Amino acid sequence: MNYVSFAGLIGFVVYMTIGIGMLALFMWTYMRITPHDDWEAIKSDRPGPTLAMVGAAIGFTLPIASVSLHGINLIDYIVWSVIAGLVQLVLFKVLYWLLPQTKDADNVAAGVFYAGVAICIGILAAVSLVPSS
Repeated sequence: MNYVSFAGLIGFVVYMTIGIGMLALFMWTYMRITPHDDWEAIKSDRPGPTLAMVGAAIGFTLPIASVSLHGINLIDYIVWSVIAGLVQLVLFKVLYWLLPQTKDADNVAAGVFYAGVAICIGILAAVSLVPSS
């Protein structure tokens, strides 16, 4: 069997490039809506905000991985990437509204909670993108 083809390589490069671009755009947007400097939290060894940010990145990536497998085409991939990002951004705002000041106070438990909820929502979004029979 031939698992490697030039067409497969082109598809890989295209989806990987767009996926990395969408992840970078999501992370840039996420860092703009948080009330603190996420890069400073990483550099200052503050695990709470860092955990929440990584959880949001994983929660965003799971649905786009699913749509790359089950989607129809590249436009489908991009549209659902935007929707997955919006879901994660809204989720952050809702959690921050429910638990104000916990994430930027370097509360590790809150960071783990934010990350866990973001990953769970990402998993639900990913399995929701599987076509029904």
